[in-house]
Amino acid sequence: MELALSPEQEMLRDTANGYLAKQAPSWARICDMGWLDPDLELLDEVVLFEATGAALLPEPLFSTRLILPLLNGTRLLDDTKRVALAWAEEGRPTTFTGTFAATLAGDRVSGRKVLVADGDQVDAFIVVTDNGLAVVDASEAQITPRETIDLSRKFSDVEFDSAKATPLETPAGALEALQSRAFVLAAAEALGVGNQALQLGIEHAKVRRQFGKLIGTYQAVSHALVDAHIDLELGRSLTYWAAQTGAEQNAAAAAKAHTTAAAVRACEVAIQVSGGNGMTWENPLHRLYKRAQWLNSYIAGEDRLYDTIAGSLLP
Repeated sequence: MELALSPEQEMLRDTANGYLAKQAPSWARICDMGWLDPDLELLDEVVLFEATGAALLPEPLFSTRLILPLLNGTRLLDDTKRVALAWAEEGRPTTFTGTFAATLAGDRVSGRKVLVADGDQVDAFIVVTDNGLAVVDASEAQITPRETIDLSRKFSDVEFDSAKATPLETPAGALEALQSRAFVLAAAEALGVGNQALQLGIEHAKVRRQFGKLIGTYQAVSHALVDAHIDLELGRSLTYWAAQTGAEQNAAAAAKAHTTAAAVRACEVAIQVSGGNGMTWENPLHRLYKRAQWLNSYIAGEDRLYDTIAGSLLP
């Protein structure tokens, strides 16, 4: 299987990295740049989210692009709307599938969803209910911002009280496929987060002196940075492979499990190399670390994912 990027994907990567290094684009600018183009393939999205992950993009691009396959061809929302999936409920499993307390009766949705990523930034929600999916305008919901460790991505609890909704017809297995897609996109963002943290650690090791020598010359420092790089490169291979398979279930789970954990470890190495300076408010390392931790726990942690993979392979 060919895992190298095409010239067009390399151009997308370089353009996104170059732009995000200078500024955080507005939503209108994101639309103008074609980052919501429904024709982008999954590997294109991986390239894009690696760039936005490194920049900790505050706009709800991750949430919106995630659910685009559900909306393609429906014309329920125009192409510039910001959308988030509302699925998690208090006291229930955090996966996309299972039973849900939120109800869909005719064209009305009732129920409460928790920790909705970008919930206070979007124009509409795709709500997972006991009777399928429904599109609900944000004006129909009661949105309560919620504080988490990741201040660069906002979360909200969202309540629907007989909110006017449009049922969304989807094929069988649509949520399972969407979950695998979410695993791949999370792995892609984690690649960007982890590599950005690693580069900050490397740059610090190049200039910081201790006992008259650059700390990068000490094996305890250089070996830790190299190990983090190897860890992330394995994550890159797994993520590109999962994208090439079209987010096949086990491939997507493996990419998410390894890559998000590798990003956490890369952040920890970078913080350790910085002598703790990375946890100061002015240093971006603590923000990258918090995003990596969220990505690692998003939907399912690595232990649960490895259990799922093992269960599908072993008799």
